[in-house]
Amino acid sequence: MPFFLHYVGFGKNIWLRILCAVADLMVFAAIVLTQARLGLVGAMTAHLVFALIWAFKSRQRDRQGLLSAAIVFGSPAIVFVVGLAVMFVPALHVRLLGGGTHVASTQGRFDQFQAGMPLLAKRPLFGYGPMQGGAVLNYTNAAGEVSIDSGVLAVLLNYGLVGFFLYFGMIIFLIVHGMRTGFAAKDWESSFAMPAASCLIVWLATRLVLAQEDNYSLIFMVMALLLTLIYRASLSAGKEGAGAPGR
Repeated sequence: MPFFLHYVGFGKNIWLRILCAVADLMVFAAIVLTQARLGLVGAMTAHLVFALIWAFKSRQRDRQGLLSAAIVFGSPAIVFVVGLAVMFVPALHVRLLGGGTHVASTQGRFDQFQAGMPLLAKRPLFGYGPMQGGAVLNYTNAAGEVSIDSGVLAVLLNYGLVGFFLYFGMIIFLIVHGMRTGFAAKDWESSFAMPAASCLIVWLATRLVLAQEDNYSLIFMVMALLLTLIYRASLSAGKEGAGAPGR
């Protein structure tokens, strides 16, 4: 979604912009049809992040723009209103947080954290080793399967506090530098650092309640793409600096 939205907002070819808009709607339709709660969380995060990116980029081009200024300065209020809507609008609350049928799943995540903290205290620095967190936690769901649901808890138990800060610190580092690269971009290629960083933000939002590792390979590819864009942009900036007068 972040890549579709990026071209819709900043692309030049009108037909490709329409195609990306349709693709974005198709992804959203698939999420709704499959009733994927995390899909809705990710979609909402992707669109909120894009709205902020568009507003800040518009402010860069035109400091007098009213819509962009309203989004930028009103972003805390927008996030607050969205949060209230999720909590108190029944349709949004059920689709994003789950209704009565999801109470056990939600409670299970709280129970896992409560049980996981004493285990982490026993091996706080390096944890229990890759893929060992679930077995150590030994939490069984209603189907009798050993389960660990939160990505945050899984990383803590697998790799400890050292691994936790290195792992998520690496991702946050790329997000920050990716956004900086995208906003400072002077060419079309470098601007794609923004949607790549947005993908990592969406992924972080889902990690809070999902430990499944099936999409890790995709995220690592996005991280490699982002690192490449940052590196190429730094090389380009270095060449421009070297060619400047007095250098």
